[in-house]
Amino acid sequence: MFPNSRYLDIPSEVTWSYPYGSEKDATPCGMGVRFLEISEADQEFIASLSSGYLQTEFEKGNYFD
Repeated sequence: MFPNSRYLDIPSEVTWSYPYGSEKDATPCGMGVRFLEISEADQEFIASLSSGYLQTEFEKGNYFD
């Protein structure tokens, strides 16, 4: 596991999947997940991970449209 991480057991479903990405339109591979039942603590934990990632990318000069 990554530093500052923990195991999450959250009922969820995959809402979309794009496993290959596309060089044509710079679409990355990935997937979307809908959490069916999630605690406030897990919501806050996931939000802290994603906001930390975005801040790091911004500091590297990687900007998202």
